Amino acid sequence: MTEDQKITLMLADDDKDDQFFFKHAIERLNVPVQVLTANNGQDLIEYLECPNNPVPHLIFLDINMPILNGLECLPMIRKIQKCYKLPVVIYSTTSEKEEIEEALKRGANTCITKPYEIATLQGILNKILITNHDYFFNNNDSKSFSIN
Repeated sequence: MTEDQKITLMLADDDKDDQFFFKHAIERLNVPVQVLTANNGQDLIEYLECPNNPVPHLIFLDINMPILNGLECLPMIRKIQKCYKLPVVIYSTTSEKEEIEEALKRGANTCITKPYEIATLQGILNKILITNHDYFFNNNDSKSFSIN
């Protein structure tokens, strides 16, 4: 992976500590990544709808946020033409089966429960970024986004 292939992630999370934890985990990876943040779902949708803003390669979306929560955001993201195929990972403290099923039904690609240890988060992020590098940069429809 080269510097010109920097992966852009968007983290939508209202908790500043969780934003810091996520960014810290990313900084410790040996992968060129830029992290953009939105403090709630409304900020995320406004960013994505702005034609001048670049589309991130991947969104990490918290469920429990003020103004517009993650579940409300998912169908809105899918209605934005340039974001129709954009991978969205629910990144939340919830492990409620019903919420996870609803998120997948509304358009999330997968769900990750926020880990409490930075090493665990680093492992998850590294796996996602390395596994999907070709997906992010080649727009190859035959290869789908995966975290397996």
